[in-house]
Amino acid sequence: MRVTPVVRWASAWCGLMLGVGAVHAGEVSFNGFISAYGGKALETADNPNAYPCNCAIVDYPFVGIYEDEWTFDPDTTFGLQANFNITDTLSATGQIVSHGSRNYDTSIQWAYLSYTLSDSWTLQAGRKRLPLFYYSDFFDVGYAMPWVRAPGDLYGWQIVGYEGLNTLFNGSWGDLGVTANIWAGRDNDDENALL
Repeated sequence: MRVTPVVRWASAWCGLMLGVGAVHAGEVSFNGFISAYGGKALETADNPNAYPCNCAIVDYPFVGIYEDEWTFDPDTTFGLQANFNITDTLSATGQIVSHGSRNYDTSIQWAYLSYTLSDSWTLQAGRKRLPLFYYSDFFDVGYAMPWVRAPGDLYGWQIVGYEGLNTLFNGSWGDLGVTANIWAGRDNDDENALL
């Protein structure tokens, strides 16, 4: 069995920072990212993937597929995030993302409210990315990881977000620093693109 290789032509990230400086109640800040990669499948024989093609699947959640023609679409992602501090303890966050593997259609990845209960506890409600693994929150921002993309074996879930509630704890218990996230919610994916 051979793994289908993909040639990477470019890797770029661009940070957009509008509203630099301290953010106070009533102020909005914007952040953005671009992860751009190009490539093509060099050898399409003996594809080990379950997906029925002679290709290389590179972005399992959004089904980015390289075939034998050069393209930037399978891995390229654009995102823009807005943070609005409503009060000193209440804020709103929204993020829109466009994936090349989805014909650059824009979707809302995050849309949630955060309420700071104390220095250690925060309550959030709305749409967020599933907090299953370490890189889940910044999965689409390629420069933030030691690889071009996170491993598909762990991060290859078809459902990447949820709508619900979560409680964040960031503090210490004695000499031990603790970060915890307790969450509950749901999402549906009626059309699994890999099937």
